[in-house]
Amino acid sequence: MRLVRIPAVVGLMLVTGCELPGGNNQQTRLDLTAQRMRAAYADLESGRFIVLADFEKPGDAELFRLVSAGVTAPHERQPQVTLRSRSDTGVGALQVSLSGPDDSIWLDGQRPGSAPLPHDWRKYALLIAGIHGPPQGALLDFTIHSGTSTPLIWRTKIRIQSGWNLIRVDLAEPGPSIDLSHIAAVVWAAPDIKEPIDLKFDDVLLADNTRSILPAGDAPGALYAQSRGKRIYIGARDRFELAFADGVITAWHPSHDARSVNLTVASGLGPWPVTLDDTWATATEGLAYDDPSMFANWGERVAAGQTVVEASAFRVVILGRWRFVPPDPQATTQPVSPPEHTWQYTIYPNGRIYVRLVSNPADAAWTKPLLGAAVALDARQGFELIQQLVTSSDSSESQFVLLSPKEKNRPDLLWAPYNKALAATRRVLESGDGRRLAVVAGAVSPEGKVESAHLIRVWPTDMDGTAEGNSIVWDYRHPASIAATVGRLVTDSAGDLDGDGYNESEGCYELSPEAGVLRFRFDPGRRLRYQPIFRIHDTRSQRCWVYVDGRIIKNLQADGRGRMMFKMDYVVQHPLAFEIYVRPR
Repeated sequence: MRLVRIPAVVGLMLVTGCELPGGNNQQTRLDLTAQRMRAAYADLESGRFIVLADFEKPGDAELFRLVSAGVTAPHERQPQVTLRSRSDTGVGALQVSLSGPDDSIWLDGQRPGSAPLPHDWRKYALLIAGIHGPPQGALLDFTIHSGTSTPLIWRTKIRIQSGWNLIRVDLAEPGPSIDLSHIAAVVWAAPDIKEPIDLKFDDVLLADNTRSILPAGDAPGALYAQSRGKRIYIGARDRFELAFADGVITAWHPSHDARSVNLTVASGLGPWPVTLDDTWATATEGLAYDDPSMFANWGERVAAGQTVVEASAFRVVILGRWRFVPPDPQATTQPVSPPEHTWQYTIYPNGRIYVRLVSNPADAAWTKPLLGAAVALDARQGFELIQQLVTSSDSSESQFVLLSPKEKNRPDLLWAPYNKALAATRRVLESGDGRRLAVVAGAVSPEGKVESAHLIRVWPTDMDGTAEGNSIVWDYRHPASIAATVGRLVTDSAGDLDGDGYNESEGCYELSPEAGVLRFRFDPGRRLRYQPIFRIHDTRSQRCWVYVDGRIIKNLQADGRGRMMFKMDYVVQHPLAFEIYVRPR
């Protein structure tokens, strides 16, 4: 690769990927830099980015400085450019030595003669940096500083391995804690080291990698999906927005326009699997729903990931997975089926989220006799647990969790595990700093793999009492009666935990035609049925016609495997007769 050197006056480079006019040598070089960076980093394909430092031009090293605690004068061991680097993005890198835990490397543009560090990071989603770790690896303390008169600091830990590591920091994580409009410095330190270590830095970038997965329609309640940073955002226009990171819901916004308000906590909404002692419901000592030691024997590290497996105007399905892995990533013997938690979220535009949670210890063991579940919200938003009214002789029938703010017309959270045993007993926990409110519910006796289904409702904002909750939860836990005269109920679908033809993990009735015809009667009984959803099997690549009481339904949608789905857009109170015809295309 030919080395392209940019004049020092250029300093920081803003690269948008726009086609540049010919005849401008400096612009041509910038375009070559953009091509080289885009080829190396997938995050740069979809949007603008800015190169803070690539160490291919004079002046980049001066953006960085070595600082030692208690030393006010400029440090004599300042970082220097070295020619040992990654060949795919150039030949230069920044060499820095940390002699002990009091040393830190600052990116702030405060060295004499350096270009200024861009302060406003609000247009960007990621901070990207290549860091070369020492042979033994290192645990780095990473901080972002913002503000002038009132400094704010966001802190996290980053573990780097030997050799080159690609560090991707989602700026949505520090966003609520600092001022992204005025970033002052980025700092790396190694407070736990016992001996000096050498680090190299290369290609420090800010990037906007926003990508549309499902464009939003114009109608209120239209579903949309997009990826930004390391997160996936799923929402319904003017109703709600959920942010997913590392396989779980890390943000719940009232709408896309209110992203500054997160109604849950950064660690995640849940439902979380929680191991419990026999005395958990009455014990006076503290109870931690998110204690990592609950699953310490499953593995010392977690590999987390998430995938959008289905996205349409009808619904969005996300699969999140936590796999527990051994401490040595270079080990030659890895477990074939490692312990793991998986969450499958099925999100509908009416504010209902159906969750299939599977915890599989594989060859590990459960460390406590009981397993419950938990959800968590931001306690500063004024949520309180609404006490329920018992509406039947069996008090367990109405057990669910309803968290509602004291103020009216603000979003409420309804959580109903399908298994009533997971909601029969509840404990409300609040963190000492008043920031987190969690409800732990349960429990069941875990034996091997444990699977549960949950209904979570985040919209509309009218769940301030329990009357609606009782009705919705009854509908969820007691499906309507379906009598098929032609065709059949499908009772072996993944996620249908009790094999009754209603998939409580996805919120839909499962049916299949016979010889291209399906006829059935839907009887709601003496209860309200809220916008029931149906999935018809054996319809992939087929033409389908759906009639209810003789009226055609036109809003049909294929799921991720091509099976036709439809729903009633109203509350069903009376029996309905369905006729469905399936023909080859």
